[in-house]
Amino acid sequence: MKNRFIKKIIGITLGCLMLCSGVVVSAKDGGTSSNPGYIYYRSNGNLFKAAADGSGSIEIVPNYDSKRIIPAKKYVYYYAGQNSTTLLRVANDGSEKQGKRFAEDVVNVYADDNNIYYMTDEGKIYAAASDCASASDAKEIADMADVKNGNTWLAAMNGRVYYNSLKSGRIDYVTSVSADGTGKKYLAKGIVSSNYYLKKDSKSAYLMVNTKPQETRYSTKCMVMYSIKLSTGSAKAINSKKPIDHNAVSSGRWINGYYVYNSGIKNGSSNFNYNSGKAYALSTSGKTIKIYKKSAYEVANLGSNKIVFNDASGNSYAVTVKGNKVSAAKKISVKLTYHVRNLGGQDDKSNATLFSEYGIYSVNSQMKPKKLTGIEWDECWYDWYDDNTAVAGLFYINAGDNNYLYYATADGKTNIRVSTDKVTRTEDIDGVYYISQY
Repeated sequence: MKNRFIKKIIGITLGCLMLCSGVVVSAKDGGTSSNPGYIYYRSNGNLFKAAADGSGSIEIVPNYDSKRIIPAKKYVYYYAGQNSTTLLRVANDGSEKQGKRFAEDVVNVYADDNNIYYMTDEGKIYAAASDCASASDAKEIADMADVKNGNTWLAAMNGRVYYNSLKSGRIDYVTSVSADGTGKKYLAKGIVSSNYYLKKDSKSAYLMVNTKPQETRYSTKCMVMYSIKLSTGSAKAINSKKPIDHNAVSSGRWINGYYVYNSGIKNGSSNFNYNSGKAYALSTSGKTIKIYKKSAYEVANLGSNKIVFNDASGNSYAVTVKGNKVSAAKKISVKLTYHVRNLGGQDDKSNATLFSEYGIYSVNSQMKPKKLTGIEWDECWYDWYDDNTAVAGLFYINAGDNNYLYYATADGKTNIRVSTDKVTRTEDIDGVYYISQY
């Protein structure tokens, strides 16, 4: 997930938005020392993997020329080139120096704890065990995915695969099928654009569905929230009678049990004009709550019932949501805030992190900011919305230590070097790509 703009903040360029763990934090559950979490990055044209506990880095692929990788158990899947649809895979322990061809004509890939799923340009979806012996083990589990219109969204949850399909060959539907290819279900008329519009908890998943994907010129009231019962894969519309404007949803995001959106926001010269509109939140129970008198540029969790956000002027605030009521916005004493994030994915509520002109600040449940000191960087990466890989903290290239790659926890207490060698930038595609438990 790319961030909305690039801003120099004490030498910071917020990049691929992927994070990994701290010294003893794994990617999902707080972690163990045996699985510290890993970061994949490209330096001097080669792909490397570094452990977040500082135990060093290894070269995975020399002469790496791709932008997307998909770590899955003992392998890394990646495209043969920046514009290639050939999917390769290589061992993630450095034992293989050249990737082997896995599949052709691949337009999207997704991996969960067990399987690798990929979609081809013919609209077919295949599944195989992540560490299968070869691509011949892959099984076709679905067809008629909507590749014609570029709606190649793909996700997997609780043994079911979710994607956009063409029902009867022409009507867009959000669809799911079991990982073995059985039990196909049409869930909602429309499409999901990407996993940015997906949120899940232990029992349910929630999607923001575009019910009028054929309208690409004008922003209409077409966005409907759906809940999905993970145990059965059944879906239910939350706000079908009051769909939300497309731009309003596109300018917002999931937070706690809400989707925060900006009603009435207008397009600017190159992006949304956040000086227009007002911030609202739609709860997963279908309640609409006004959050602020202006649009919220970015939002983050804080505890179980607080929302932290900033506006177009760089002011940051926090509100408390209780029932269907919101407290008055309390201003946080951090000036010129450009980004408001959780450094542990969608469900991280431990603290909110503010990236400002004057540094990075961690905000606790009492809404008191604390500056993270001792960190110098030119670029940093973390994950703020991906539940599959997210843990708390950030990686950064430390300009104060000859451009070695470092890791810091969200509270700034841990700050360690993780790469064996300095990161050498020779091309635009050099840098960090993915943070993973594998």
